[in-house]
Amino acid sequence: MDAPAEPLSVLTDEGVATFSPRELRAMRDEFQRFLLEYQFGLREVETKRRRRRSTTPPRCSRA
Repeated sequence: MDAPAEPLSVLTDEGVATFSPRELRAMRDEFQRFLLEYQFGLREVETKRRRRRSTTPPRCSRA
């Protein structure tokens, strides 16, 4: 489904903001890059957490 090739106008607190299709694509691409980097970072943290758990010796409980 193709999006219409006309500007998008959005009402903000400062007034109306209008974005061209080119600007909207650029914002979408930038947001996708951000999400991919964020997802990669989350996976890195989870991987390190799993490695730490698997290499940490079990704690002895004191009775």
